[in-house]
Order: sequence, then structure tokens, then C-alpha cells
Amino acid sequence: MSEHRDFRSTAKELLRFEVYLHELLRWDDTLQLELDDLLAAGTMASSCWEIVKMLCEHARIELPSEPDWRTILDEVNEAATVP
Repeated sequence: MSEHRDFRSTAKELLRFEVYLHELLRWDDTLQLELDDLLAAGTMASSCWEIVKMLCEHARIELPSEPDWRTILDEVNEAATVP
């Protein structure tokens, strides 16, 4: 079944997401995310959380509840416009 999985390509996309978030968090020369990008970032953050949650549940490691990604990303997005 592993021939149908493409973890390498998926990992590259997640790495791009991580790099984009690093750039957004730097706040210098960074514009706010447009609504579509903000929603997509929230979806990606939630998906990453689900991956971590799934792995931790399998290893019987308890996690706190999922953070409110929309609120977090809204705060980060607003901070991106502060000089």
C-alpha cells in the first residue's frame, strides 16, 4: 500500500507552509494575509494539529485541546502591519 502514499511531496508542502509562517512571524516587510490565505493557513494549522494528535494518541500521549487557530492567526496577521 505504501506505493500509493507520497509522503515526500506532502512533506515539501508542509515545509513551505512552515517557511511562510516563519516569514509572517518575522513581521518585517510582510503584508497581512488576504482572507483566502488566512483561511488556508488555519486549515493547514488544524491539519498539522490533527497529524500530531493522531500520532500522540497512537503513542498514548495526551495533548491539550486544539488551539483556536483562527484567533491566533488573526492576532499574527494584525501584528504583521505594526511597524
